[in-house]
Amino acid sequence: MSDIKGFKYGFEEEIAIKRPWLDVYSALHNLKAWPEYLPHVKKIDLIYDDGHYQEFRMHVTSTNGDILSVRSIRKCDQNSKEIQFFQPEPPEYLKHHCGGWRFVEKDGACHVTTYHKWNLKNEIAEDEFPSNEKESTAEQVEKILKNHAKLALSTWKVILEEGIL
Repeated sequence: MSDIKGFKYGFEEEIAIKRPWLDVYSALHNLKAWPEYLPHVKKIDLIYDDGHYQEFRMHVTSTNGDILSVRSIRKCDQNSKEIQFFQPEPPEYLKHHCGGWRFVEKDGACHVTTYHKWNLKNEIAEDEFPSNEKESTAEQVEKILKNHAKLALSTWKVILEEGIL
């Protein structure tokens, strides 16, 4: 996992996309197109973008169908083949949330790894996702974040490999 200290929870997901790494990087860099291609992203309000740093408010559909609004700041570094983000205003049940994407070209494909780290706002998270006999609050939140990450990666794979973008 990427070396980000001070976080209690985290995961990584990887997918191989049969396109050059720069095509994949460019798709993830182009925030304005996300609502067109990612079903859970409803709207992007771009606040700042100089090509290297980006600040935006993203409106996404939650697991219960509500629209969540999160503010993100990204560092996009084409030279290191990585995009990093942190959310000064994450979903209300998270105290902190950060992560990114790494792009590695091998075996004729771009291997994209997304990584996420977070801390819970325990009282809010426990209220919204109460522990049950199957899953703890933390496990439910991790499942939600992983599902969104997997959905985004698999969607980008289809879009890029089928030439939609």
